[in-house]
Amino acid sequence: MNPNDRSIVALVMVAHGLVHTYELSIPIFMTAWLAEFGVTEATLGGLVGAGYFLFGAGALPGGILADRFGSRRLIAGCFVGMGGAFVLLGVLPGVWGIGGALLAWGAAASVYHPAGLALISTGVRQRGRALAYHGIAGNVGIAGGPLATALLLLVFDWPVVAVLLGLPALAASAFALRASFDETAAVGLHDATGETNTASVSRATDLSVLWTRTRHLFASSFAVVFALVALSGLYYRGVLTFLPDLLTPLVTVDLPIDVSAGRYVYAALLAVGIGGQYVGG
Repeated sequence: MNPNDRSIVALVMVAHGLVHTYELSIPIFMTAWLAEFGVTEATLGGLVGAGYFLFGAGALPGGILADRFGSRRLIAGCFVGMGGAFVLLGVLPGVWGIGGALLAWGAAASVYHPAGLALISTGVRQRGRALAYHGIAGNVGIAGGPLATALLLLVFDWPVVAVLLGLPALAASAFALRASFDETAAVGLHDATGETNTASVSRATDLSVLWTRTRHLFASSFAVVFALVALSGLYYRGVLTFLPDLLTPLVTVDLPIDVSAGRYVYAALLAVGIGGQYVGG
C-alpha cells in the first residue's frame, strides 16, 4: 500500500472498530439496566431498538452528506457524535435518558458505513486488502467492545464505564481532522466511465434523480433482496441484543469474582469472524 492508502485505511479501521465497539457494548449494558431499573425486556428492547433503527435508517442521508461534504468531515462528526452520546449515556438519568442517548448514538453512527466505504472506494488503490483490514477492525470492535465493557464493569458502575467508553471516539475526531490523504486518489484507477468526481457527486446529491433511481431499483428484484436482508438483520439484531442475558443462566463457570460468565462467552463467540475477514479480503 502507498502512504495515501495507509492513511485512509488507518482512519477507517479506527472508525469501524469504534462503531462496532459501541454497537455491541450496548447488550452488555442491558444486563445491568435490567437489574437496576426493573423494566421489562420488551420496554428496554424497544428503547435499544429505536437507537439501532436510526443506526440503519441514517445510512441513506449519511451517504448523501458524504457525497456533499466529503467522507473525512462525516467520519470526524461520527466520532464526536458517538463519543458524546456515550458520555450522555452515563450522565442522563433514568431509562428515558438511556433511550435519548442511544438515539443520539444511532444517528451519529449511521453515517460511518456510507462515508467509510465511499472513502475506500474513491481513495484506496488496493481495495481488496483495505476492505480486509476494514473488516478485521470491525470484528475486533465486535468482540473487543463487549469484552472491554465487561471488564470495566468489574471495577466501575455502568455510568462511569459509559463515559470512559465515549472518550476514545472524542479523541479520534482530532485524528480524523489531522489525517493527511487524498479522498479521490483512486478515482481514475477504478472509475470505468472516466467521469469527473465533481459531476458524479453532483448527480448523486440531486434528490430528484435519487428518488427516480430508488423507485426503479425497488421495482426490480432488488426489493426481494432488500426484504430478505431486512429480515436477516432483524434476526441478527434480536439475537445479539439479548444474547448476553440469555447466556447468563446457561453458563455455569465458577470464576474467582462475582461476575456473569455469559458476558465473556458472548465476547468469545463474536471473535470468531476476525480470521474470516482477512482471508476473504
